[in-house]
Amino acid sequence: MILSLPEFGATAAFDVCVVGSGPAGMTLATALHAAGKRVLVLEAGGREYSDRSQEVYRGEVRGDAYHGLDYSRLRYFGGTSNHWAGRCRPLDAVDFEPRAGIDGTGWPIAKRDLDPYGAAAARILRIPGGFSDEPLAHGVERLEYQWSDPLVRFGPDYLPLFEAEQGPVLCLQANVTGLSTGNGRVTAAAVQDYEGHSAQIRAGSFVLACGAIENSRLLLHFDAAAQGRLVPRNDILGRYMTVHPHTRVGDVILEAFDPEAESFFALDAATRRELGLLNCQMAISEPPQPDSRARALAYDLACIAPGIGSWIWERMGRDLVCGAPVIATWEQAPDAGNRVTLSSSAADIFGIPAPVLHLHGIPEDRRTVRESLIRYGEFLARSGSGRVRMAPWLSDESAFPEGWLMGQYHQMGGTRMSARAGDGVVDPNLKVWGQDNLYVVGSSVFPTGGHANPTYTIVQLALRLADRLAPRL
Repeated sequence: MILSLPEFGATAAFDVCVVGSGPAGMTLATALHAAGKRVLVLEAGGREYSDRSQEVYRGEVRGDAYHGLDYSRLRYFGGTSNHWAGRCRPLDAVDFEPRAGIDGTGWPIAKRDLDPYGAAAARILRIPGGFSDEPLAHGVERLEYQWSDPLVRFGPDYLPLFEAEQGPVLCLQANVTGLSTGNGRVTAAAVQDYEGHSAQIRAGSFVLACGAIENSRLLLHFDAAAQGRLVPRNDILGRYMTVHPHTRVGDVILEAFDPEAESFFALDAATRRELGLLNCQMAISEPPQPDSRARALAYDLACIAPGIGSWIWERMGRDLVCGAPVIATWEQAPDAGNRVTLSSSAADIFGIPAPVLHLHGIPEDRRTVRESLIRYGEFLARSGSGRVRMAPWLSDESAFPEGWLMGQYHQMGGTRMSARAGDGVVDPNLKVWGQDNLYVVGSSVFPTGGHANPTYTIVQLALRLADRLAPRL
């Protein structure tokens, strides 16, 4: 059932109110509906894109360059899944572990806690599931990704469910502007549309599923309105934001290259544990460069590494030698200074301050990709299949390259999950510490992000939350 805000009257009551209709919110809502719960989904946008709704996502980026906040996110039915490319992969088991010498790492749950939801997540995302990486040699493995086919769009694909008379309830253009709280519970959500209509929504539980930046922004605003009584230790709120750095890290010369297949490589878990590294994926997916490019690389390498230069020249014109860029996507180190704050000078049309995203690199961000590339280069050399030339910004530790944080729209953190209230915003079951019926789901709860696209893990977390929330409703 799809209702407009005026159709709710002054108040409306449900078992659960889910704020957001992207992968997290839609997965949770449909699972709870299947469990027989009265579910309301509030979507701030309409069925289609509109400038009026998208304008609410405007914000500021400070620090290193990143995408505009109203460009990397979409604010209409289906959320940012509307520009999802469909690539899927679970996090690795080591991604959940504390990494030696790197503060802020470690989840309060393990991969085995999400594995039971892998098959259901695969069905939702239309992928085969059952991921299997290929061990190679010298601590390197070839990674498997899967692509959603046909590509899932969480808006149009799920619209018929809401149009059915017995389906969950959907309210479009419904912007949550406040939470009423008392005795450790949220009692109602204040909602407004763009025409000035308003309603008070009552529910047994409330779940924010708006994406990492918006979850943080709304909780920061609601906590300020509650004079700091909504989120205990609210100095953690909005902090430890991460993205997936994505940039060129070097060039590779290979004896063989399959232009029809993307190749993704990473260090295996044992090697990463040994080196104390975060996760890093290296891709060789662009077409080989012309022979002249390989010759130029050979000249350069002959000056600084004669042995490597000789290896290339011996094969030039005799074997198939290809030159290609190496593009890395890796796990940004947790840093409390990478955060979302509220603007002191800009607000949206509902009076909620605009977000300010602070992003910068730290030495661990460089070390992770540098050491990963060195080991990958050693693998190629020892197997006799290629050579790597490292980009200068890694080899001489110059400034991070321009746009090193761009290329991905993967915002994570801000409402991180923790085993103790003082270390995060939500508990291992995604309930906000200190509140009995307020939950957060999505990439904002990630303590760290691995290198994998977050959508698969987001869907797993939403299914796990549905299992835990349904008996409480």
